[in-house]
Amino acid sequence: MLSFSLTEEQMRLKERARAFAKDVVEARIPEMDSTNNYPWDVVPGLVQNAIAATKLRLLQIAGAIVEDALFADLLREHSSARQLAEAAEGLASFREKRKPSWYPAAA
Repeated sequence: MLSFSLTEEQMRLKERARAFAKDVVEARIPEMDSTNNYPWDVVPGLVQNAIAATKLRLLQIAGAIVEDALFADLLREHSSARQLAEAAEGLASFREKRKPSWYPAAA
Protein backbone atom coordinates (compact mmCIF):
# COMPACT_ATOMS: atom_id res chain seq x y z
CA MET A 1 0.00 0.00 0.00
CA LEU A 2 1.33 3.42 -0.96
CA SER A 3 1.49 6.09 1.67
CA PHE A 4 1.88 9.78 0.89
CA SER A 5 2.95 12.13 3.60
CA LEU A 6 2.18 15.76 2.94
CA THR A 7 4.79 18.49 3.07
CA GLU A 8 4.16 21.61 5.14
CA GLU A 9 3.11 23.49 1.99
CA GLN A 10 0.66 20.75 1.06
CA MET A 11 -0.73 20.73 4.58
CA ARG A 12 -1.23 24.52 4.42
CA LEU A 13 -3.06 24.11 1.10
CA LYS A 14 -5.28 21.41 2.59
CA GLU A 15 -6.07 23.60 5.60
CA ARG A 16 -6.79 26.61 3.35
CA ALA A 17 -9.22 24.53 1.31
CA ARG A 18 -10.98 23.33 4.45
CA ALA A 19 -11.14 26.86 5.86
CA PHE A 20 -12.55 28.15 2.56
CA ALA A 21 -15.20 25.44 2.54
CA LYS A 22 -16.13 26.17 6.15
CA ASP A 23 -16.02 29.97 6.06
CA VAL A 24 -17.36 30.64 2.58
CA VAL A 25 -19.31 27.67 1.31
CA GLU A 26 -20.91 26.41 4.53
CA ALA A 27 -21.98 29.94 5.43
CA ARG A 28 -23.94 30.11 2.17
CA ILE A 29 -25.76 26.77 2.48
CA PRO A 30 -28.92 28.25 4.06
CA GLU A 31 -29.08 30.85 1.30
CA MET A 32 -28.64 28.18 -1.38
CA ASP A 33 -31.32 26.01 0.23
CA SER A 34 -33.84 28.84 0.49
CA THR A 35 -33.31 30.40 -2.93
CA ASN A 36 -32.18 27.38 -4.99
CA ASN A 37 -29.57 29.72 -6.47
CA TYR A 38 -25.94 28.80 -6.84
CA PRO A 39 -23.63 31.42 -5.25
CA TRP A 40 -21.59 32.18 -8.36
CA ASP A 41 -19.55 34.78 -6.52
CA VAL A 42 -17.66 32.02 -4.66
CA VAL A 43 -16.56 30.28 -7.87
CA PRO A 44 -13.23 32.14 -8.28
CA GLY A 45 -12.11 30.92 -4.85
CA LEU A 46 -13.28 27.41 -5.59
CA VAL A 47 -11.50 27.37 -8.94
CA GLN A 48 -8.17 28.44 -7.41
CA ASN A 49 -8.45 25.78 -4.72
CA ALA A 50 -9.42 23.17 -7.31
CA ILE A 51 -6.48 24.05 -9.54
CA ALA A 52 -4.04 23.82 -6.63
CA ALA A 53 -5.56 20.52 -5.47
CA THR A 54 -5.41 19.10 -9.01
CA LYS A 55 -1.75 20.08 -9.40
CA LEU A 56 -0.95 18.45 -6.07
CA ARG A 57 -2.76 15.25 -7.05
CA LEU A 58 -0.94 15.11 -10.41
CA LEU A 59 2.40 15.47 -8.65
CA GLN A 60 1.45 12.64 -6.31
CA ILE A 61 0.33 10.38 -9.16
CA ALA A 62 3.50 11.10 -11.14
CA GLY A 63 5.62 10.30 -8.11
CA ALA A 64 7.08 13.80 -8.38
CA ILE A 65 6.74 14.55 -4.68
CA VAL A 66 10.00 13.56 -3.07
CA GLU A 67 11.19 13.39 0.49
CA ASP A 68 12.94 16.43 1.95
CA ALA A 69 16.42 14.83 1.93
CA LEU A 70 16.16 13.89 -1.75
CA PHE A 71 14.80 17.34 -2.61
CA ALA A 72 17.76 18.97 -0.84
CA ASP A 73 20.14 16.76 -2.85
CA LEU A 74 18.41 17.72 -6.09
CA LEU A 75 18.68 21.40 -5.19
CA ARG A 76 22.41 21.11 -4.44
CA GLU A 77 23.07 19.25 -7.69
CA HIS A 78 21.07 21.74 -9.75
CA SER A 79 22.74 24.70 -8.04
CA SER A 80 26.19 23.25 -8.66
CA ALA A 81 25.43 22.66 -12.34
CA ARG A 82 24.22 26.25 -12.77
CA GLN A 83 27.55 27.55 -11.49
CA LEU A 84 29.64 25.78 -14.16
CA ALA A 85 31.35 27.70 -16.97
CA GLU A 86 29.10 25.93 -19.49
CA ALA A 87 26.00 27.38 -17.81
CA ALA A 88 27.54 30.86 -17.64
CA GLU A 89 28.32 30.69 -21.38
CA GLY A 90 24.76 29.60 -22.12
CA LEU A 91 23.32 32.51 -20.15
CA ALA A 92 25.73 35.02 -21.72
CA SER A 93 24.88 33.78 -25.22
CA PHE A 94 21.18 34.17 -24.45
CA ARG A 95 21.66 37.76 -23.26
CA GLU A 96 23.80 38.56 -26.30
CA LYS A 97 21.37 36.80 -28.68
CA ARG A 98 24.01 34.46 -30.08
CA LYS A 99 24.62 30.72 -30.07
CA PRO A 100 26.79 29.49 -27.19
CA SER A 101 30.34 28.46 -28.02
CA TRP A 102 29.55 24.86 -27.18
CA TYR A 103 26.61 24.72 -29.64
CA PRO A 104 27.39 22.44 -32.61
CA ALA A 105 28.37 24.33 -35.75
CA ALA A 106 26.26 23.90 -38.85
CA ALA A 107 27.68 21.36 -41.30
